[in-house]
Amino acid sequence: MARNLIDLSQPLSRESQLHPFFPPTQILRHIQHTDAAEGDPSFSAEIIITSNHAATHVDAFGHYDSRPGAPAIAEMSLDVFCGEAVCVDVRQYPRAHDVTAAELEQAVGESGQDVGEGDILLFCTDHYNRTAGTPAFLDGFSGVSA
Repeated sequence: MARNLIDLSQPLSRESQLHPFFPPTQILRHIQHTDAAEGDPSFSAEIIITSNHAATHVDAFGHYDSRPGAPAIAEMSLDVFCGEAVCVDVRQYPRAHDVTAAELEQAVGESGQDVGEGDILLFCTDHYNRTAGTPAFLDGFSGVSA
C-alpha cells in the first residue's frame, strides 16, 4: 500500500495570524554571511521568538482540560501525533459547524476508509485556505469574532 507524507504546516512569519491573547512572532537577524570576514566560514542564523500557539502547533490535552493530571505537551507521546491517519473531508459544512457522529460516519464511508480504536483522525475543513489573512481566520474563538 502506498503511503503519503502529508505536510499540515502553516507558514510561520511576523505576519502569522495569532489569537489576540498571544504576542506577535518576532524573527530577528542574528548573523548573516556578510558578517564574516572574506574567506572565513559564514553562517546565516535567526532568533525566533514566538508563542507556542503560532502557525502550526498542537494543543496538549492539558491546554483545555483544567483537571489535575491532564498532560502537558512534553508529557504526551509522539505516537499521538505521528503515524498513519484517516483524513475525513468535511469541507461541505459551513464554518463553526459541529460535525455529528452520523455525518462523520457518512464522510468516512464515502472516503472508503475505516476508523478503528486509537486511529489518528484528521478533519479536512479547508479553514486555512478559506480564511488566512482575513478576520474570519480567528472567528469562532472565545472573545474573537470577524
